[in-house]
Amino acid sequence: MVTANQEMAVYCFDTLLSHYNNQPVPPPAFDEGHFPLFVTWKKIVNGGEPRLRGCIGTLEARYIIDGFKDYALTSALRDRRFPPIQQKELPNLECTVSLLTNYEPDLHYLDWEVGKHGIIIEFTDPDYNTRRSATYLPEVAAHEGWTTLEAIDSLIRKAGYNGAITESLRKQIRLTRYQSTLFTMHYSEYTNYVKTTRGAKPSLAGWTTLEAIDSLIRKAGYNGAITESLRKQIRLTRYQSTLFTMHYSEYTNYVKTTRGAKPSLAGAKASN
Repeated sequence: MVTANQEMAVYCFDTLLSHYNNQPVPPPAFDEGHFPLFVTWKKIVNGGEPRLRGCIGTLEARYIIDGFKDYALTSALRDRRFPPIQQKELPNLECTVSLLTNYEPDLHYLDWEVGKHGIIIEFTDPDYNTRRSATYLPEVAAHEGWTTLEAIDSLIRKAGYNGAITESLRKQIRLTRYQSTLFTMHYSEYTNYVKTTRGAKPSLAGWTTLEAIDSLIRKAGYNGAITESLRKQIRLTRYQSTLFTMHYSEYTNYVKTTRGAKPSLAGAKASN
């Protein structure tokens, strides 16, 4: 049976780096399969708890080579809950790949085990008479320290329902439970893997013009989908500049040379 492994996580990192470098993605080093799958990106800063930066996948089975290639980018760049991951964040990223298995549909909303099962819920919104659905991967409830009931109520909110959560609402839920295999890799582990297997660590090129435009769209405060239609309506002004950089120590030496003494601050003892 195919299980999530390090080569799948490497392929997701390869896909993201190739996007930034505008280069073809290296071929994967794992066998093809047909599974539902997810790609999760988290960011670790100063040794703290990893923070979610994107998580998107499919609950329908897909061929996993194309699936990981697609969702590595979709989860990194188009998860609407977060701004797109920027190239400079890569050294702080970790990637988790998940393959979903053992679907069991039409269960009671509490008929699952925290830490073992992922869950999909489906229900009708009583306020708008619309169908709603959402999922949590198996590791989510355990990581949050939730009971089964707390996870269900959180998932109802994730599905977009904002009304009162009653026992009557919970009982109309159609629950599917599933299991998964997963593998997590930090960027430093990825670069070491690439150095060992390919002879050199991966490198990053600067932005392409298109990447710079898309980053600037986000900087302007736009969080929606960046389409070619949106780009074409941009009014762009280009300009050039001259610049000069000076460190404070160079400044003080310049002043001493041209004015006879280093600058001093009020309240501080000057020294030559």
